[in-house]
Amino acid sequence: MTRAAAPLLLATIAAARRSPQATAAMAAAARVARPRRGLAAVAGAAAAAAEAPDSLIADVCIVGGGIVGTALAARLATRSATSALRVALVESGDLRGEPPRTPGRFANRVSSVTPESVRLLEEVGAWQRIPSDRKWAFSAMEVHDADGFGRFGLDASSSRSSPSALGWIVENAWIRRALAEIVDEAAASVKILDRSSVVGVQLDRNSWPTVTLDGGRRVSARLLVGADGAESSVRKAASIGSWGWNYPQRGLVATLDVDVDSAAGNMTAFQRFLPWGPIAFLPALNPTDFVALVNAAARNPLVDVEFLVQQAESAVAAATAAAAASDTPPPKDVSMAVDAAGEASWGLSRSSRATPSYRPPTVTGVDEGSRASFPLRFRMADRFTAERVALIGYGIARS
Repeated sequence: MTRAAAPLLLATIAAARRSPQATAAMAAAARVARPRRGLAAVAGAAAAAAEAPDSLIADVCIVGGGIVGTALAARLATRSATSALRVALVESGDLRGEPPRTPGRFANRVSSVTPESVRLLEEVGAWQRIPSDRKWAFSAMEVHDADGFGRFGLDASSSRSSPSALGWIVENAWIRRALAEIVDEAAASVKILDRSSVVGVQLDRNSWPTVTLDGGRRVSARLLVGADGAESSVRKAASIGSWGWNYPQRGLVATLDVDVDSAAGNMTAFQRFLPWGPIAFLPALNPTDFVALVNAAARNPLVDVEFLVQQAESAVAAATAAAAASDTPPPKDVSMAVDAAGEASWGLSRSSRATPSYRPPTVTGVDEGSRASFPLRFRMADRFTAERVALIGYGIARS
């Protein structure tokens, strides 16, 4: 199925109408289009910078071409109130990269897109560009506690925002590709500077913010937007602090193969909160696939358990050999009488007693090469704006 997560996700950009942070960035961008008195000195400094052939002058410079930054560029380009603004979008990666297209194979970074986010993507024309077989709706959610007895369910039929679905699982690469196409078509107002890394950010009260790229090019703008992640160079240049912490776990995400009969007609996402972290299963279009975002310490599929056991047995064998070579007894706690198949059978016997609608499909395997691991952490910026600077997306917070 599809992996990931990211946990991600579009929730940050989604509510450009309702999110205070996104609204603040949009409002700031709109204000730069209005004439203001007392800008002669600033405009003069910008005009002087424009004389250099490697310089670019913009109304808005967005640093970070992920989903959030590209969505803001697309929104500015398609809104009548801001479509005349000159926008520069800076991204270190390839913004026009090809997303995965192989049927039945999925990228391991996906987002759960809410109906509100879908409306935003529809308004800029991006949602319609994502192929139907790369976005998968789920209409219900089952949430359980650790012992399996506490639960609650959500159903799209009770949702006022979208009676057809609670959300859609979409690969991040396809969302960004669709948004990038919108931005590309607005070439008259948006300049894409991808495959360009920021090496310096200059903020001076007497001139517009200026970003220096690794190729030597400089971009000056009336408003600088940081959408460049938890370690935002824009945030740091604006002397905006942040706080947060690292979690002692890592996230593990993979595409799981599931039993066809147990997955038939499934449009439910499942989540269970365990003492050491949550485990979630998200449906994909193909009924034999499932997207899973799990904590690495949580119960893993049988193939993962067997792998971990093999690794542990190798470590035990090495410790025993080392002890034998030194004529010392091996540690008493190196016994590895773990029956992986028995553990899986025990888990299935417990789940078989659950009401079918509360039970996720049976996992039969893991797609080769789909597993990925990532650290879990939380970060929050102390504030979201500074003089001619706004932070959005992961520039504000990450979890």
